[in-house]
Amino acid sequence: ADLPFEFMMNALRLNDGVPMSLFGQRSGLALGVIDGKLNDARGRGWLAKDPAQIVATETGSRYLNDVVGLFLPESV
Repeated sequence: ADLPFEFMMNALRLNDGVPMSLFGQRSGLALGVIDGKLNDARGRGWLAKDPAQIVATETGSRYLNDVVGLFLPESV
């Protein structure tokens, strides 16, 4: 359950981001697992609207803890 959070915590700290395909390669999960959260972050202007890259915008970089927090596992 923590894999998406851990992946994003590491990936979004890179200035150039990472290729979208790296999520599946590193986590072993389908990209669909985080599609909704990616769209939410993009809608807030925190992630670039690049279908091939996961990269924080300038605003997203300023609020990186909030961006990464979107990918925390849901509480029960």
